[in-house]
Amino acid sequence: MQLRRGMLADIPDMRYGMPVLTTDEYLSRIGRLIRDARQHRGYTQVQLADLLGTSQSAVNRIERGHQNLTLEMLARIGEALDSEIVSLGAPGPCTFAWPAGRPCRGRSR
Repeated sequence: MQLRRGMLADIPDMRYGMPVLTTDEYLSRIGRLIRDARQHRGYTQVQLADLLGTSQSAVNRIERGHQNLTLEMLARIGEALDSEIVSLGAPGPCTFAWPAGRPCRGRSR
């Protein structure tokens, strides 16, 4: 089979077994999570904007993935919706599993 220009466009870039997303794709995913959490709480965009001290149009841009977000804003949204939008993991030790036969590299403390 001969490769033609554009044939690989549908194959996602993979790193560590996970597709690599663009910034726009991440913003869209986070926006959908925020919209779903807002709707689950029964809030309108105006009500969420009031809780955040911002405008309805800013909430709309966030939900459509057209607004860059700071970690502070993500935390404020999570508090306003009583929802953990982004999880950084639980404090304390964690365990990792490696597939058999693959070396583990790095340093442990």
